[in-house]
Amino acid sequence: MNGAADAKKALRALGANADVIVESFINRGFGNSDEDRKAIESLSKYRLVTHLDDDDTIRVRNVVARLLNHTMGRAKQESADAQISAMWKDLNDKFGHYREALKLNAFDDVLNLESEIQEQLAEIIEDINNATSQFSYYISTGFSHVAHLDLRLRINEQAINQGKRLNDVLESFSLEELSELSRGNEFLSRMLLKILPRQLEIATKNLASALKTLT
Repeated sequence: MNGAADAKKALRALGANADVIVESFINRGFGNSDEDRKAIESLSKYRLVTHLDDDDTIRVRNVVARLLNHTMGRAKQESADAQISAMWKDLNDKFGHYREALKLNAFDDVLNLESEIQEQLAEIIEDINNATSQFSYYISTGFSHVAHLDLRLRINEQAINQGKRLNDVLESFSLEELSELSRGNEFLSRMLLKILPRQLEIATKNLASALKTLT
């Protein structure tokens, strides 16, 4: 009876801290906000978080990570490359509209489009960072429950293929293409030749590090 009661309390703790838990799963660890600390304290009572020492990032335990992987992880990984590609295509259209507005001296439209381009590029960068971070987290936690060697090998191969698809998306942002899209415009050059490449480099390194553990 006590076991059932404890299980219900643990489930209530998970539900009460659901937003923070999902955020920590995406970010590969809890942060330092009051909400994070409250969630850590609540989940610690049921041994649902783990860390190696006082300085190590606190994360949900594998039992929770496997649930999150099952319900959201793989779906987000599998759709990330398509979503990023679609958003980039839409942003390319805005680049064309922006250049046209400049030619027409439509200054209000120029300002509006600059705001839209900045916002959408920030969303693309966020999606890239989330996709690579979540893939890395999946690699670090997703196989510990698989004991059978052949099954582990098959899952390992699937993960490598998914990582390669994500890497293809990152490599599709060639410096030559970005330079062509900016066409010497100061605003577009800052967006496409400074901000975006810097974030792509970070994401590529994170992805390469995760893939290295599989090969």
